[in-house]
Amino acid sequence: MKSILIAAMALLAAVSFGFDKAATSKALNGLNKQYANALMKKDISFFEKTAAPDFVEIEKNGKKMDRAAAIAQIKQFFGMPTKMVSASGKLVSFTEKGDTVTAITESKMVAKLPGQKKGQWSTLKGVSKDEEVWTHKGGKWLIHSMKTISESQTLDGKPMPGM
Repeated sequence: MKSILIAAMALLAAVSFGFDKAATSKALNGLNKQYANALMKKDISFFEKTAAPDFVEIEKNGKKMDRAAAIAQIKQFFGMPTKMVSASGKLVSFTEKGDTVTAITESKMVAKLPGQKKGQWSTLKGVSKDEEVWTHKGGKWLIHSMKTISESQTLDGKPMPGM
């Protein structure tokens, strides 16, 4: 589940923009809307296009996942009979150095999953705060790493173990 939020944030890399602080902030916030749309539509191609070949996800416990594994996990989630209810991303802060942007983001999502009884749906909620590193490559922005700072997930209001 975490990879969904993480890879989904690769959306921030979809558009090229200059290093003017106001313009960068505006572009990042606009890309967060595109990220939410990609999640809602279960658009895996967006993540495949924006994750750099050397992309690595670093979970809160230090576990690392490469690009292929992260995208596979997103595909698995998208393949589940889930109903996306809402998704959002928020830029908290960012710094720029050369063609690199390090951003702190917050992501939220709500999805409905099949419950234990036929016709019943459970509510999955996830919240994540991440540090992301982006670079400008070949005319577009690519995400190279995403490190989880904090995260929580609940299923029907109950905390999920390990989150």
